[in-house]
Amino acid sequence: MAVDGPGYRRIIETGKLATEKKLNVVVGLQFRYEIALNKMVEKIHAGEIGDVLSMDVYYNIGLATVHPRKYRSNGIGISN
Repeated sequence: MAVDGPGYRRIIETGKLATEKKLNVVVGLQFRYEIALNKMVEKIHAGEIGDVLSMDVYYNIGLATVHPRKYRSNGIGISN
């Protein structure tokens, strides 16, 4: 999320502000594990595609879905 000290401090401050507002900071790393994207990167690195001058990537998966949190009898949340 950060590559230097100022960036790290900005993230920490954002996290504190989010906590004060009862919000969360979330990072999406879904592209890291996307098979098709990884295959494309392999082809680029192997020189099969040529010089990449520009690229746009979108993760279009349809409407956002909310999965209500499940709770144990002691009130502690469990994953879906």
